[in-house]
Amino acid sequence: MGLGLKIANAAARLFYPSRCPVCSETGKDDISVTPICRDCWSAIERLKGGVCRVCSKPGLHPDVTICGDCYADRPRVSSLLAYSVYDGALKEAIHLFKFSKIFRFSTPLGKLLCELPIPEADVIVPVPLTRKRLNHRGFNQSLLLADKISKHSGIKLSIDLLLKNRETESQTLLNRDNRKKALRGVFHINGNVKNKRIILVDDVVTTGTTINECAKTLLKAGASDVNAVVLARTVDKSYNSNSHSIV
Repeated sequence: MGLGLKIANAAARLFYPSRCPVCSETGKDDISVTPICRDCWSAIERLKGGVCRVCSKPGLHPDVTICGDCYADRPRVSSLLAYSVYDGALKEAIHLFKFSKIFRFSTPLGKLLCELPIPEADVIVPVPLTRKRLNHRGFNQSLLLADKISKHSGIKLSIDLLLKNRETESQTLLNRDNRKKALRGVFHINGNVKNKRIILVDDVVTTGTTINECAKTLLKAGASDVNAVVLARTVDKSYNSNSHSIV
């Protein structure tokens, strides 16, 4: 970089300081290096205490190890590990990464996932998008996150072992039962998974229906075990992030 360009960049930072896309404050960090400021990153807390050992649902009593949903209808995954709740700075970071296509978020968000105790496995598989959705969005955020875990853990990444063969309506406003109906039979296997231990990777889990349908498809095809790793888990409005409990 020439001296003139360095001076121009310094002047630009002085007169047009970088703005954190989460808190909107300026000049706290070089946002071109860290997508959001350090204060916002430090506000992202890992789930702890009172978490379901199967689906990572928070807010459970310390003496309870499995939530009511998992007790009543055991998921097909052996475990689902979530880094934090889908709220605050993490929610905003995921939204910017996913919908504003700020790809720089893949590295710091991937680092968060790598802090989790990644289970032993043979293959890491991102939750797939349909070809239509992939072409529209331009990328699969789950694949970018899965790639970070693969490089960190040394576990093989497969980008097309699990495919989604048809588009489904938005899951946002559907309840658990309607999500199950909408997702039934939409995934299929493209390869050999017999006796393989699989890790599914996604950005956000709400009811767990998508992850569960993926796991069901993999197990039916012969996979020996399926675990899931996600960045964030949605929670009830009654969840208190400060006390990590339901109020």
